Amino acid sequence: MWVGSDVCNNCANPNKFDFANSTTFKQLTPYISNLSYGMGSVWGFDTTDQVCLNEDSVIGNGCMADYLFKTVVEQKDLSGLAGAGLIGLSPSNQYSGAQLFVPSLYEQGAIKKNMFSMFIDQTDVSMMQIGGYNLDKYAKGPLNWVDLTS
Repeated sequence: MWVGSDVCNNCANPNKFDFANSTTFKQLTPYISNLSYGMGSVWGFDTTDQVCLNEDSVIGNGCMADYLFKTVVEQKDLSGLAGAGLIGLSPSNQYSGAQLFVPSLYEQGAIKKNMFSMFIDQTDVSMMQIGGYNLDKYAKGPLNWVDLTS
């Protein structure tokens, strides 16, 4: 996962992470490293911080401590990217050493199930739920279960 910092002047997303306001933020190395994504790239520091799914979450219930991510200070060729970062939703880190987001939340007890679900709607009301699914709210017909493959 990577997040654009408030010092990144050319990051596509206007929402920026102000690491100076975090009491749990830790920069792991003094060196900037590169991460390629498609044809674009980001540069930043390897860092950890507490990550929470909601403002009222606490460690063990919606929050996890010391999550590893890249705090981005520069980006190139990603101007059309609207996301605030890339969340590791892959079923495997493919030997990259990356810390996967959903399994990390589960391992630290922040979510009850090691899963995420998506409700995709054609009217731009799509939703994503981390840690389970809500059949009562989003199931409007038969569900389509899709196995993850390489």
